[in-house]
Amino acid sequence: MVGAMAYTFSDTFWFSAVEAEVYAFSSFLTALMFWLILKWEEKTEDRWIVLIAYITGLSIGVHLLCLLCLPAMSFVVYFRRAKRITLTGMLTTLMAGGLLVGIILYGLIPGVVQMGGWFELLFTNFFGCPYHTGLVCYTLLLTGALVVSYYKVRRKTVKLALACVLMILAGYSSYGVILIRANANMPMNENAPGNIFSLGSYLNREQYGKTPLFYGPAYCMQQALAVAAQFDRNNIYQQYIKQYERYNQ
Repeated sequence: MVGAMAYTFSDTFWFSAVEAEVYAFSSFLTALMFWLILKWEEKTEDRWIVLIAYITGLSIGVHLLCLLCLPAMSFVVYFRRAKRITLTGMLTTLMAGGLLVGIILYGLIPGVVQMGGWFELLFTNFFGCPYHTGLVCYTLLLTGALVVSYYKVRRKTVKLALACVLMILAGYSSYGVILIRANANMPMNENAPGNIFSLGSYLNREQYGKTPLFYGPAYCMQQALAVAAQFDRNNIYQQYIKQYERYNQ
């Protein structure tokens, strides 16, 4: 309660609330996720976990800050379920929460798009189908496989995990709006993510380049930074270009 009230009257929160940015809505989703895990702690019903998974997928389309709630929520689960609190258990819970963030951030988010790219290349370049046919088939196949697996599996934990993955992907599908609007050739079309390949570059934030934290050029090396900043954006945004009814590199 003290932390919530302190954040309510902080200038950081209200500065974000009055600007056209993602941070206000991201703060709302972050607070909502933690409130939902507290509701789960009261009743320990799996529906709250499934709803948290959906909000997690939805928040990825807003800002990745919400993923940092997952390690904190893992402690709520541990303290609620553990019969005896130990230091080893808390460290294991912390590592499990961090691993969950890593799986979503570096596995699920780029992996789903990358597999969609494989299907798109297969259907367009080899089967001669129209653009986006492979992406549609991949979406239907992935959704169908998760739904069928959910109803076939009998173990409760596996069933809950499949439901969570399905809900994360359902929330994550909000990025489809970007793909649709990019194909409408809007006047402002940053990065032009009009196909699954350029969308993958957009989601991986390749337009920002690479700024290593522990190695690479120092801040005072202006010439090195200027040279590093001159990269071919077309190779990043358009790894595969639509040409003659197929994708060409």
